[in-house]
Amino acid sequence: MKVLFFLLAIKAVAGGAQHLRRDTEYDYFMIESHGCIEPKKNKVSSGNGLVLGECSNPMNSWRIEEVAGKLIFHSRRDDDKCLQATHSGVVIDGAKLRIYPCNSGNVLQHFVWVGGDPETSPVNLPIKPVVNQDLCVVNRGSHDDFNVDPIIFKDCDTPTHQGAGWLSGLVPN
Repeated sequence: MKVLFFLLAIKAVAGGAQHLRRDTEYDYFMIESHGCIEPKKNKVSSGNGLVLGECSNPMNSWRIEEVAGKLIFHSRRDDDKCLQATHSGVVIDGAKLRIYPCNSGNVLQHFVWVGGDPETSPVNLPIKPVVNQDLCVVNRGSHDDFNVDPIIFKDCDTPTHQGAGWLSGLVPN
């Protein structure tokens, strides 16, 4: 069985050209001057938040599982831990993306990557929680503060987040 892991790299939201460079040591793609979704302090404990990281550690990558047309993101550090939209309840603008034990029946762990197939090619499209597809996964702040900016949900139609998308790049097993 082939297992795919992805580093999730953020796209430039406004202005500037996108420059992909291949990292030959780890075989994943990064976007220069932007970052990846990484566990805060590299910890995948229940309830831990996620931050904008520097894409330098392949252990901070994610395996994507498709369940009934929805995507679940498993941590490479602990495959039993997954991305989850907030602690519980309603996913609102500004809520933080979290890590929790994987549960394929938990709709807070179901996402859509609108318009792309991350297993066949890198995509540059928004990741949205199934429970509120008006929101997109973004980093908070107008500047990229690595290991500080939390990964949150924002209204996809907000001018500063229009076109906010993510690229995937294969990481070796």
